[in-house]
Amino acid sequence: MPKYVGQSNAYDIPNNVIYMGDLLYAWDVGDPLTGWTLGGITVPTIAADGRIRLYDNTPAGGSSSGRIVIPNTLGELLCILHFKATRMIDDTSTNDNSLYCGLADSVPAGGALWNYRALAPTMWGMWRNPTLGYSASMSRILTQGQEYSLDIVKTAKEIVWLIDNVKVLETPVGVKGTAPLSSTPQNFMRTTLKYVNFYVDHAAGQVSHWRVRDIRVSRLVGKS
Repeated sequence: MPKYVGQSNAYDIPNNVIYMGDLLYAWDVGDPLTGWTLGGITVPTIAADGRIRLYDNTPAGGSSSGRIVIPNTLGELLCILHFKATRMIDDTSTNDNSLYCGLADSVPAGGALWNYRALAPTMWGMWRNPTLGYSASMSRILTQGQEYSLDIVKTAKEIVWLIDNVKVLETPVGVKGTAPLSSTPQNFMRTTLKYVNFYVDHAAGQVSHWRVRDIRVSRLVGKS
């Protein structure tokens, strides 16, 4: 039996559902980036306010990325990823990967993901192997300068995406989208360690700037 900790629950308030989590990993304001793999043209740093700062202003276009592996997560891990993200007011990216994050390996990533496409603009949910799979628009625009609470819940039957404790998208774990039968999203997730992954990028003449805090990964142990 997993030990129930409770610090990492996810809440679907309109439907009166609580996804209960046993905490595996947490990062918040005041913690260092020890253990993270940092990349991009400008690597992430800790901002003055203590949040993770994903920032790049390379004139020709660039990126900033960070990820950390969660040990002992091979196989069929039912889990919750929670974090809080802000698109800062000086972010001008119009790229499809203005923000790309989730339980994934790297970019291009496979797994259960958030993808903010700034040109549209709208938030998308993705469930894929490293190249192909399922994606759907949530028709949600993120107001710059406003912090959002984001959750991805992987249950035995579905993937659920929550924004500010409201379910905005749900899909069966068996959906494969455009992925071939030999490499579906579900098969991919079973064969890789789970990473928390954040990636931002922009085109020439633009700026990427997001900040993240309150990152929690937990083993899903129940639903009320």
